[in-house]
Amino acid sequence: MRSMLIRHDNRGAGLLAAVALGLSVPCVVVHAADVSQARVWADASHTRVVLVASGPLEYRITQTGGRMVVDLGDSQLTSGFGSPSARGLFRGMTSARHGNRLQLTAAIDPASRMKSFVLKPSSGSDYRLVIDLYPVDAALAAAPSPGARLAAAPVASVRQSSPPAFTAARESRPPVASLREPS
Repeated sequence: MRSMLIRHDNRGAGLLAAVALGLSVPCVVVHAADVSQARVWADASHTRVVLVASGPLEYRITQTGGRMVVDLGDSQLTSGFGSPSARGLFRGMTSARHGNRLQLTAAIDPASRMKSFVLKPSSGSDYRLVIDLYPVDAALAAAPSPGARLAAAPVASVRQSSPPAFTAARESRPPVASLREPS
């Protein structure tokens, strides 16, 4: 019975040849990107964090309060990597490995918002993941949300002439509504 299974399974010979070929080729572990540097600049308008990498980056960035997590797929830090000093809205950085993923966790000012983009190599430079941190306007942060402002409005017969547009410039002013007598 055993010889009959081997005789009818022609895939076994192909699998054996693929394994033999694989053993003859040296194994090379390739990472998507080695992160070699982190730099920080700060001025009155924003703080810029730049991660320098040897190749394209697969990344995801999340921000929760005073913590920003940069999750880099299939990446690692080089031996010369050093965490940058605190500047501006940036307070410091730690790193950890989670399987094949590299996770950089930065302490940042909790009253900040971020934007990020990747710069491709040019003129001999490496790939760069750029994260800009912007301070949130104190007056804007202290203002109640538009939903809270509308909930506090009287429940009488109120008709709005046009829906209020909530933008950063208008959030400090209450929405304009017109009161009409019921007919």
